[in-house]
Amino acid sequence: MSPAAASLVLFLAPAALLVAGAVAAGDRRPGAWRTRRATGWASWALLMAAPLSLAALFLVGPGTGGFAGPGGAGLTVRLDAVAVALHALVAMLGAVLLRFAGTYFEGDARQASFLGTLCAALASVLLLVTAGNLVQLIAMWVAASLFVHRLMLLPAARPLAREAARTKFVLARLSDAALLAGSVLLVKALGTTDLGSIAALLRAGDVGAQAEVAVSWAAVCLALAALLKSAQVPAHLWLPKTLDAPTPVSALLHAGIVNGGGVLVLRMADVMATSAVASALLLVVGGLTASVGAWVMVAQPTVKRRLAWSTIAQMGLMTFQLGLGAYAFALLHVIAHSLYKAHAFLASGELPAPARRRWTATPVHVVTAALALVGVIVALEALVGLGSSPATVALAAIVALGLAPVVAAADTAAGVARRGASLVLAAGLAASYVLAAALVTRLTSGVLPSVAAPGPWMWGAVIALLMALTLIAVTQVAAPTPRALRWRMHLRNGLYVDDLVHALGRRLGRGRTTLPTGATHR
Repeated sequence: MSPAAASLVLFLAPAALLVAGAVAAGDRRPGAWRTRRATGWASWALLMAAPLSLAALFLVGPGTGGFAGPGGAGLTVRLDAVAVALHALVAMLGAVLLRFAGTYFEGDARQASFLGTLCAALASVLLLVTAGNLVQLIAMWVAASLFVHRLMLLPAARPLAREAARTKFVLARLSDAALLAGSVLLVKALGTTDLGSIAALLRAGDVGAQAEVAVSWAAVCLALAALLKSAQVPAHLWLPKTLDAPTPVSALLHAGIVNGGGVLVLRMADVMATSAVASALLLVVGGLTASVGAWVMVAQPTVKRRLAWSTIAQMGLMTFQLGLGAYAFALLHVIAHSLYKAHAFLASGELPAPARRRWTATPVHVVTAALALVGVIVALEALVGLGSSPATVALAAIVALGLAPVVAAADTAAGVARRGASLVLAAGLAASYVLAAALVTRLTSGVLPSVAAPGPWMWGAVIALLMALTLIAVTQVAAPTPRALRWRMHLRNGLYVDDLVHALGRRLGRGRTTLPTGATHR
């Protein structure tokens, strides 16, 4: 079997979803039993499609298949490690969401409509992550956004969910425009829409000086499209308000759709690697978003609000990794975050966040533990072949800061068993991260560009993010002070960025469309 024929396996899941969506569109019977049966079969098709696509890649190898027209445009899919990994991820999450949503809307008159739209949205995302050409990528990028917008505007949707949908709609159209502009520049410069051909031309260096400039500007446009799509500061205000949407919609947004910017950069990694300006944009905005999201997250009073701001922080960290050129690390981040966040949203309720743990460690313990962990993780990275480039060291420091409070608490914990359990947990998490990163790096070798060394101008952003994360880790174990409690209230309200934006909107004559401040920040 040729790679082109094997790649057609990737059409299996979208086709099953579209059939189920068509059944749902014509199902007007009470109980929507036809829709439930069709989506049940579609979920099984999704679960089958993931291992089949992995088997096709390993048995046959990479390739492009489908129905291509002039310039590579058409309905094509790209069979490579990145596309298959994302396809398997979306397929598994889609199967879970279909099952959950069917139960969630049991007996609801909106059940058939919701499940049909969800099937269309999932099919669009699958065709997006495996797109073999720019025309299909743009079409599915827009289609997925529009279907999700419809899910967010279900009848009887809460006011904040509707407001979030309107804000997201505007940002998504700006993102569409940036993606379209970047794609036009690429096609004019390289003469093809086929993603495989674009990557091959750029890797071979077979482009002229004018084309290089156009490709660099295209990368900047793609970076803007990604930033607008992935809830980066200041385009992040809509995401916390999606908590008022039905739980399946919140899970879809936080575990899938918000990763769209990262998916775009990963699929266009060879283009992004040509532009230092695009990398700097991703690095700076991603670092700022990670810092703001992490600070606000720790002050939120409920589990779901913490999860929402955690998503913003994680999207910032993902974008930061992409700006560093650590594309394989970013792919691992997308997969891990999606799986965790889908489970977290589907399993959580509106309960208050657990009471803050009374840490016995001190800031000195945290900093000492972080420094020790950096050394351990860097040594493990070198041992498994990841090397010790500046980018991998920076990412090791970020992981170490996340684990440092656990190790610091173990250092001061009473009892040998408790200390040992905490240390084993931290060591296991660090080793798991390094091994997973090594596996993803090896599997995507030849598909994603290797990690590039940050330039001198990048180190400022790296150091700033590390300082912010260090301060967050230290404050988690420090004794609360009156000043810290005042800042906690400001952070709980998102530093009032939402209010500032609406004040600016009123000044510009756009009017206020949100609830009063007290209702927004309950």
